[in-house]
Amino acid sequence: MPQKPAETLKLTRSIELDVEAVIALCEGDPRKAVRSLIALVAVLNQELERSRRNVSRGYVRKRLASKR
Repeated sequence: MPQKPAETLKLTRSIELDVEAVIALCEGDPRKAVRSLIALVAVLNQELERSRRNVSRGYVRKRLASKR
C-alpha cells in the first residue's frame, strides 16, 4: 500500500533530522559523515554474514518448508 503524503513528509523530516545529526556528530564535515556511514554499513554487513553462517541449516530448512 502506498504511503499517504503526510506519512511521506514525516519520514522525510525524520531522515533530514538524522542526516543533520550524523553531520553534527562528525564535526560538521559531510565527507567525514559519509565515510563513517560507509564504515558502519561494512561492519553491519560483516555481522549479517556472521549471523547467516551461525544459523542452523536444519532450522532454516524447516522454516522454508513451512512457507510452501
